[in-house]
Amino acid sequence: MSYWEQKILEAFTNRYYKIPRGENRHFLRLKTSTFFPEFLSAPVEEKLAYLEAAEALAERGVITLTWEKHERKEKIKTITCQNTELLFKELGKAFPKAEAENIRALLAEKMATNSNVYPDLFQHLYHNFDSHDIGRGINYEVMVDFLGFLDLFSEPAKIGKMTPRSISILLYRDSKRLEQVLSLCGHLIPEEFEVDLSPLLRSYPETYLSGKFRFAYKNKDEPMINPYGHAIGMYYKHIEAIQEISLVTIKLNPRVLSIENKETYFALASRANFDEEDKLSQFDCFLYTGGYPNRAVTSLIKILASSGFSLYHAGDLDPDGILILQRIQEIAGKEVIPHRMDRETFDTYSTWAKPLPATVLSQLKKINKETTAIPGIQGLINKIEESGTGVEQEIIDYR
Repeated sequence: MSYWEQKILEAFTNRYYKIPRGENRHFLRLKTSTFFPEFLSAPVEEKLAYLEAAEALAERGVITLTWEKHERKEKIKTITCQNTELLFKELGKAFPKAEAENIRALLAEKMATNSNVYPDLFQHLYHNFDSHDIGRGINYEVMVDFLGFLDLFSEPAKIGKMTPRSISILLYRDSKRLEQVLSLCGHLIPEEFEVDLSPLLRSYPETYLSGKFRFAYKNKDEPMINPYGHAIGMYYKHIEAIQEISLVTIKLNPRVLSIENKETYFALASRANFDEEDKLSQFDCFLYTGGYPNRAVTSLIKILASSGFSLYHAGDLDPDGILILQRIQEIAGKEVIPHRMDRETFDTYSTWAKPLPATVLSQLKKINKETTAIPGIQGLINKIEESGTGVEQEIIDYR
């Protein structure tokens, strides 16, 4: 199969999967003007290769061609595919509709045997699985492996204290297969079914929080108290168990400062900074975000916001730094005040600012109007645009 034959067929399969559920997938069309916009300026050999590939596929009945008027055999106007089953056969792939039906039959068989403890989930999978999921890489073999995993996962005692790779060896005799299967199939399980696969995705979101705080837990266990303000490492699952965060000494308007970079976090969050004469004493807690918030940081921000903390943020003076501030504000659902993220601070450190590539500067377009309305942010954006540079947080003296 030639390069252009492969490219035409793959373009049609991509179109096939992009058609919304329920709409006709048996009439697909490509326009040369959008599929191969450089056709007119392309070298003669490239034009011929494209035309010959299209004609060869047409002769095999996979596609039909419509030529530009007065330019027959010289310029193709549109390529149409109405035989999608043959399209996938040409590529050596299973027809998605048939593959989806086979998988639903497998699910029906599984439900009929009553061999699973997730009947509602299996009903959901049976009624909702279709060709779009095949397009994501889920085939019959992947689904067999996924259902085998669910059977084992339904009995926690069988996999207690096992790592994801050791479970994968147990199930598939392949240490990486489980990770592949879950990355493909994890989206099939809606949140309402409360099947938490996150510990098995080899992802362990964590963060740090320092300050003289008290954690109240959802299950009414004894609260955890941090009377000396130490930086506490916190895993996502621990954070999920927390109901509320308060200060050891009750304060009307507690403040938390989230910090983007780890080096700055540990410098600012050390216990020495809780001296009443220190400029940082206005903050009661310090939260490490590690760049864009992971699930642990996200959960902690929500708890702090709902617990009545006022939120402040210190980050890099560049597009990503501002977008991280924006994301924290979206998560919190309340105002987040930037700390030393303004033009004045930028000017102070402009001698050590670093040039930013165009791809990074283009991120400024993602900053929304709510963020630009925050005092100091528009001036910072203007400075970044004017200079084409950014200031890293680690060089800023926050004392």
